[in-house]
Amino acid sequence: MVRTAILLLLVNVFGHALAQDSQMKPAYHVNASMHYGFIIAHRASMYALQRDHVRMAEVSLLKQSDGSSVWHSNYNYPLIGLKYHYFDLGNKAETGYAHSLMPFIEFSPSKNESVSFKYGFGIGAAYFTTTFNVVDNYRNLAMGSHFSFAVCMITALEWKISKMTSVCTGITFNHFSNGAIKTPNLGYNIPSARIGVTQKLGQAEVYKKAEQTSFGKKWRMSLCVGAGIKQRYPVNGPNYGVVSFSFAGMKQISKKSAIGAGADVHYDESLHTILQNEDGQKAPVQDAFRAGLCASYELLFSDFSLLFQGGRYLYSKHSSEGNFYQRLGMRYTFYKNWFACINLRSHFGKADFFEAGAGIKF
Repeated sequence: MVRTAILLLLVNVFGHALAQDSQMKPAYHVNASMHYGFIIAHRASMYALQRDHVRMAEVSLLKQSDGSSVWHSNYNYPLIGLKYHYFDLGNKAETGYAHSLMPFIEFSPSKNESVSFKYGFGIGAAYFTTTFNVVDNYRNLAMGSHFSFAVCMITALEWKISKMTSVCTGITFNHFSNGAIKTPNLGYNIPSARIGVTQKLGQAEVYKKAEQTSFGKKWRMSLCVGAGIKQRYPVNGPNYGVVSFSFAGMKQISKKSAIGAGADVHYDESLHTILQNEDGQKAPVQDAFRAGLCASYELLFSDFSLLFQGGRYLYSKHSSEGNFYQRLGMRYTFYKNWFACINLRSHFGKADFFEAGAGIKF
């Protein structure tokens, strides 16, 4: 009898302890929202495109992360999924309409179930129905191609009105650029106010793993090679090739972040034409190279990471864009220490070129 009682007690204690390692949460979050915003006139020529406010419709499907990866707990079990936007850009004749679709991640640091603060971001693609045309749409200097890269960032408050339904409000910022693959490319920057409804579906078991406090603190090096194409003004000009080489040293300073420094060298074929002499002869090969040093910050999500860099040219024959450059990149480790990447090089918000590449960490 005593043994049976002890056994039942142990089962109850350990069963309760194991239950604390998991929690039931809604498996999916479906959101429908309306937005009201405007196009920022970041150049004088953009004022001509501001005929009316921008109206947007949004639909998103997000799945609850389940704790199967360590980074889920590092970011308090975020929502991961897809987000679609439809844009009425407020000027049917010159800017038309747009559609965007992107993978999206949404974080919720708040533990208040009644009112929660959320923020998130996504990077994807957009399609514009109306673009620049030298004959009948020459004022649309924002977008020279139908397809574009899209970036979305949100902050929001979500009010729970029933067990599985919430109302959300917040601010959204959308940015569009084709990365100078085709000119013109002033791009769109669109802030907007948002109101919507979130419906939660199903149940998922979220595993609360023991918090991981240790991480590799040694410096790790990486070597990356990338390539891309670009155009320069005037519009409808030729395509130029760009090849880049990057070396960086990074040190992880927390479960989520790493910092470091590196060196960049890239060859820009378009500089041959820009730097040609008065006789029209192209500049020598060495003048089409640029080299610089940069500081780096990396936001870590297991095999995926976001890279932010700011640097200064130490060697550049072309100075009209200034001596400083920035790079925003995405990296994915696909095999052991090998990674693939997509980067945008810019000069204080002005896109220079997109590049796709691969590299190795050692």
